[in-house]
Amino acid sequence: MPSCPTRRGAPGLDARATTFGGGPGSVLSTLDRPERSAVALHDFAGLSSGQIAGITDRPIDQVHTDLRAGTAKAEAQQAAP
Repeated sequence: MPSCPTRRGAPGLDARATTFGGGPGSVLSTLDRPERSAVALHDFAGLSSGQIAGITDRPIDQVHTDLRAGTAKAEAQQAAP
Protein backbone atom coordinates (compact mmCIF):
# COMPACT_ATOMS: atom_id res chain seq x y z
CA MET A 1 0.00 0.00 0.00
CA PRO A 2 1.47 3.40 -0.96
CA SER A 3 2.22 5.73 1.86
CA CYS A 4 -0.06 8.65 2.49
CA PRO A 5 1.16 12.04 1.26
CA THR A 6 0.85 13.54 4.72
CA ARG A 7 0.72 12.14 8.20
CA ARG A 8 -0.96 13.51 11.25
CA GLY A 9 1.50 15.70 13.09
CA ALA A 10 3.79 15.94 10.06
CA PRO A 11 4.33 19.13 8.11
CA GLY A 12 1.31 19.71 5.95
CA LEU A 13 -1.78 21.77 6.47
CA ASP A 14 -1.55 24.33 9.22
CA ALA A 15 -4.62 23.65 11.34
CA ARG A 16 -4.51 27.21 12.69
CA ALA A 17 -4.97 28.59 9.16
CA THR A 18 -7.62 26.06 8.20
CA THR A 19 -11.25 26.34 9.19
CA PHE A 20 -13.98 23.76 8.75
CA GLY A 21 -16.60 26.45 8.29
CA GLY A 22 -15.68 26.94 4.66
CA GLY A 23 -15.89 30.70 4.99
CA PRO A 24 -13.79 33.19 3.08
CA GLY A 25 -10.11 32.51 3.55
CA SER A 26 -10.61 28.89 4.47
CA VAL A 27 -7.98 26.63 2.95
CA LEU A 28 -10.43 23.74 2.82
CA SER A 29 -13.08 25.81 1.04
CA THR A 30 -10.81 26.16 -1.98
CA LEU A 31 -10.56 22.39 -2.53
CA ASP A 32 -12.89 20.29 -4.64
CA ARG A 33 -15.31 18.26 -2.53
CA PRO A 34 -13.51 14.88 -2.86
CA GLU A 35 -10.16 16.51 -2.07
CA ARG A 36 -11.63 18.44 0.87
CA SER A 37 -13.20 15.29 2.31
CA ALA A 38 -10.02 13.25 1.94
CA VAL A 39 -7.77 15.93 3.44
CA ALA A 40 -10.09 16.68 6.36
CA LEU A 41 -10.63 13.01 7.21
CA HIS A 42 -6.91 12.25 6.94
CA ASP A 43 -5.29 15.29 8.53
CA PHE A 44 -7.88 16.19 11.15
CA ALA A 45 -9.62 12.89 11.93
CA GLY A 46 -6.46 10.81 11.55
CA LEU A 47 -8.07 8.24 9.25
CA SER A 48 -6.04 6.08 6.90
CA SER A 49 -6.55 6.07 3.14
CA GLY A 50 -8.26 2.70 3.46
CA GLN A 51 -10.68 4.00 6.06
CA ILE A 52 -11.44 7.06 3.92
CA ALA A 53 -12.07 4.82 0.90
CA GLY A 54 -14.52 2.77 2.93
CA ILE A 55 -16.36 5.76 4.36
CA THR A 56 -16.62 7.60 1.05
CA ASP A 57 -17.19 4.48 -1.06
CA ARG A 58 -14.36 5.48 -3.41
CA PRO A 59 -11.44 3.41 -4.73
CA ILE A 60 -8.31 3.74 -2.60
CA ASP A 61 -6.29 4.87 -5.63
CA GLN A 62 -8.69 7.79 -6.06
CA VAL A 63 -8.40 8.63 -2.36
CA HIS A 64 -4.60 8.75 -2.74
CA THR A 65 -4.98 11.03 -5.77
CA ASP A 66 -7.39 13.31 -3.88
CA LEU A 67 -5.05 13.48 -0.87
CA ARG A 68 -2.04 14.38 -3.01
CA ALA A 69 -3.93 17.00 -5.03
CA GLY A 70 -5.77 18.49 -2.07
CA THR A 71 -2.65 18.71 0.07
CA ALA A 72 -0.65 20.30 -2.76
CA LYS A 73 -3.36 22.91 -3.44
CA ALA A 74 -3.77 23.73 0.26
CA GLU A 75 -0.02 24.05 0.83
CA ALA A 76 0.32 26.29 -2.23
CA GLN A 77 -2.46 28.53 -0.95
CA GLN A 78 -0.87 28.76 2.49
CA ALA A 79 2.48 29.67 0.94
CA ALA A 80 0.96 32.44 -1.19
CA PRO A 81 1.20 35.96 0.22
